[in-house]
Amino acid sequence: MNSRYIIIAAFLVAQNGCTSYYELTREEIEKGMIPSETALRITRNDSSIVESGAYRHALVREPTDFVIGSGSERQSGRQFAGKVPRSEIDSTRQIEVVNSHGVQETFFICWLRTKTSLAFKEYDFLNITAEDPPGLWCAGTVTDRDQVRPFKGRIDPFTINRIEAKGMTLIHPSPPSFGESEEERHHWLTLGLGIAPSKGAAFLAGYSLLSKTTLYSGRFITIFPAPLPEQRSRFFAGEVAALFGLALKSRFFMASVSGGISYLQGSEESKFSTIGFPLDLEVAIAPFRSFGVAAKIFSTPNSKKSWNGFLLSMRFGEL
Repeated sequence: MNSRYIIIAAFLVAQNGCTSYYELTREEIEKGMIPSETALRITRNDSSIVESGAYRHALVREPTDFVIGSGSERQSGRQFAGKVPRSEIDSTRQIEVVNSHGVQETFFICWLRTKTSLAFKEYDFLNITAEDPPGLWCAGTVTDRDQVRPFKGRIDPFTINRIEAKGMTLIHPSPPSFGESEEERHHWLTLGLGIAPSKGAAFLAGYSLLSKTTLYSGRFITIFPAPLPEQRSRFFAGEVAALFGLALKSRFFMASVSGGISYLQGSEESKFSTIGFPLDLEVAIAPFRSFGVAAKIFSTPNSKKSWNGFLLSMRFGEL
């Protein structure tokens, strides 16, 4: 196993993370920096989740009048996604249409002053008027106790636990904060056993803190001859490392990539000590909130005795 393959794999995981959901900060929400051009996921205090696609939500802070949604131009059939001020709309009407499958669908039609018209399906648009109260308005779905149903309306700000937007998670690092809720912060101890090919067996002990999508870890790895008859290695090494990375987490699953700096020392033909640059790629499953298992690929490039390896580990903590 070569360290460059681990670097490539870590890059691929990071690239996948770039198009995942990231949590908006309280400051971004208070300033009204909720993007309309990307999908949103709103988790409420009762654990229900409202999801809306791009241009299917709007933050109303003062009386306003517009239509926002994702639909099509009726004449050309071209897709439309955006916001139309009321001043550009000539008239609107809701119509019922029976589709080719015999199912009745509701469409909202906007005739524009430019002599074109737009058509939106029922849960693909919002018609905001000056009479509507301030708040976050969404059109999409709500998931509550594994039941998914259409949703359209205003979300009471006092019921919102967190808001996530789909986009560049890597530009939203999240330092640990004592003001975060338990759902935003997780920490655990790790104990693991594995192998470092051509070097020997490996033992790991570590501690990790996950703040939103940012992962902070400290770990100790020792490598020693495996207790097997065919094992002839005389390699011993110990490494203490501090790592920083990105993690994508759901209720039961987590994937992460981390890098950092370490101090290591050991012996083979002679003693050595040096600085290393550890890289970790890990996937984990947490069937319980206080216990989980993980598989880790690790690598420590350095100027003396670089190594790579694989570990299976157990996690204990708030997962």
